[in-house]
Formats: sequence, structure tokens, C-alpha cells
Amino acid sequence: MESKHGWPPDLTRQRVVVTGAASGMGAAIAEAFARVGARVALADLAEETVTAKVGALAAEGCDVLALAGDVADRGTVESWAQTIAERWGAATALVNCAGIWSDVPFADLALDEWQRVIDVNLTGTFHTCQLIGGQMRSGGGGSIVNFSSLSGVKGFKRRAAYTVTKHGVIGLTRVLAHEWGEDGVRVNAVGPGRFDTALAADKYADPAVARKFLERVPAGRIAPADEMVGTIFFLASEMSSYVTGHVLFVDGGFTAV
Repeated sequence: MESKHGWPPDLTRQRVVVTGAASGMGAAIAEAFARVGARVALADLAEETVTAKVGALAAEGCDVLALAGDVADRGTVESWAQTIAERWGAATALVNCAGIWSDVPFADLALDEWQRVIDVNLTGTFHTCQLIGGQMRSGGGGSIVNFSSLSGVKGFKRRAAYTVTKHGVIGLTRVLAHEWGEDGVRVNAVGPGRFDTALAADKYADPAVARKFLERVPAGRIAPADEMVGTIFFLASEMSSYVTGHVLFVDGGFTAV
């Protein structure tokens, strides 16, 4: 039986939406998709930054689109979905990278911080999956990649709000993989370990904390943001056509020990 899955995968026909695309892994992923010929919508709350990135990519000849606004706002995501559909048709890949951090002892965690983290990390993923991913169901299928975390399966101190959302993302991923499989929509999650991003720098600002974490990483190093790109290309392409409902930890082996 002849396989249709050549290497490298053909990403030129992909219509990709990346949230959290202004910086870190989101930016690296969006830029990489654009530079291999995919059509890419870069979505982020940081309007000036994401608009500048789109301008620079367009100058390179990439077919890109800036989507500014808060992923936690339903109306904003509705407008994103409409804009994408009008320009390219339904997305074929959705990468939910947008997220915020919380580092507070549970006894001191304020309700407004708890709610904001849930609104962005979990409800934002709900919005994009339902509105943008939902269009895939009638548009021929596609692939959704949700960002969880090591905190999606661990219970680190001071991370109650963040941890709840990342556990929730894994649960949502599995439910959608079950519900939407017959529609040709695959839904997976990734769990990044320590990557060299602004968010991670804030998490590990204390050298003692950073050193203790790396002692538990078999690879013994921090990964650059673009080291996530290959994993996302795999999950978004036909190379992973029989992979759905899976959580792939990209963590240098942290979850193995």
C-alpha cells in the first residue's frame, strides 16, 4: 500500500491560526509556518507587536494576517473566525499557544487573578476551538494543537490557577478528539518543558529554582523557542494523521524521571 506521507510534509496548503503569536513559542511557530509557504494568521493581544511581525513576514512574500485582541473575549474570537473564513476559508490548523502565568501561594491567590488565568488559558482555548476549530468540521477537517504544560500533569507549588487551566486543556483536548474525530478534526496537546521564552524567564528568575529544575531534566538544558516548531509541524501535518487525543511532552525528558 502506497503511503501519502512523504517527508518533509507539504505545509504550503495549510491555513494556520496561531494564538499568542507575538512572542515566544507562538511567534516562532507562526513565523516558521509562514516561511514554508503556509497561510498564517497571527493572533495576539499585543497589537503593535503582532502587526509588526505580520508586516515583516509580508515583506518576505508570506501570506499572513494580523488578528489583534484578547483570546478571552468571545466577540473578538468570533471576529477572528469571520475574518479568516472570508480571506482563506476555514482554517486547517489551529495552534492555541496564548497563555498567562500565575505564581502565588494558594492562600494568597486573589479571585480576580484566578479568574483571569482561567479566562485566558482555558476559556480562551474553548473559544478558539469552538469558533475556529468548529469551522474545520464543515470545511474538510484539520488539526488543533492545544498548549498544556508540565503543570497539566504535575502539582507544582504556587501554581494553583495555572495548573487548573493546564489540566483543563488536556481534558478538553481528549473530549474534542473523541467528539470531532468523525469530522476529520484531530485534537492533540503539547506540554512544553523549559523553553527560553520571556514567560519562562519570569518563572525561573530565582537561580536556585532554575538550577533545581534543570537537575531533573535528562537533556540538561533549556530549549530555544524554535525547538517546538518541528513538533507542531508534525502534529499539524499528515505525518500525524492517526494521532489524536494525545498529549506530547516536549520537555527534555522531565516527565520520564
